[in-house]
Order: sequence, then C-alpha cells, then structure tokens
Amino acid sequence: HRLRDLPPRSPGVRWFVMGDDDTVFLPDNL
Repeated sequence: HRLRDLPPRSPGVRWFVMGDDDTVFLPDNL
C-alpha cells in the first residue's frame, strides 16, 4: 500500500490513508 501524507484534519493531528479504506491518525507530537 502507498502511504499518502494528507493535510491535517484537526490541529496537531496528521492522518494517513493506507490503501483505500484504512485511515490512520497520528498525533503531530509523535
């Protein structure tokens, strides 16, 4: 799967779409 870095949906949170269905939210402070 390709990991796409998308614009943050909320402050301090980055979200990644893996494949077509899975969405992973990561805190910006990680």
